[in-house]
Amino acid sequence: MPRIKMPARQQEIYDELIESADGAKMLRLRDISKFFGTDDRAARKFVREKEVPKFDLNGLHVYAARDVAKAIYFSEV
Repeated sequence: MPRIKMPARQQEIYDELIESADGAKMLRLRDISKFFGTDDRAARKFVREKEVPKFDLNGLHVYAARDVAKAIYFSEV
């Protein structure tokens, strides 16, 4: 599968996110909080403030790693 075109730093964040989530490309709040080293409330606040799109996967709310990486990248810039 071809890589998604994104800036180099965003690609690094994306790769780190996937690695920290054991290869998952759809992330739960717990995966995001593990990446940040914080609790679930901080991750929930981050995705809400950055308006990261949320998907329903078998009753769980998950976030695409590319969307989370994009939100992190633009919060750094």
